[in-house]
Amino acid sequence: MSTPRELLNRIKWSVSPSLEDVLVYYVDRGAPSDVGCVQGEVIEKLERGLFVLKGGTHIPYHRIFRIEHRGTPIYYREDKDPRAKPPRS
Repeated sequence: MSTPRELLNRIKWSVSPSLEDVLVYYVDRGAPSDVGCVQGEVIEKLERGLFVLKGGTHIPYHRIFRIEHRGTPIYYREDKDPRAKPPRS
């Protein structure tokens, strides 16, 4: 299985698909359901251990649990998905 970084890099440098067609879901402590989601078009840089959004937000790749291309999952890690776990007490 490819890593999130490998998948995003492959998409970024290919003619089709483009990052604009991608949604990235990640663990975001404090957000509703501890889940954040960004559209690929706001990804500014893909660095070694994290990606950078326009505006300067840094998100580590290890927080990514799902990547979708036009609604189809191309990466999923259930063990990282906060929605797949019982609620914290």
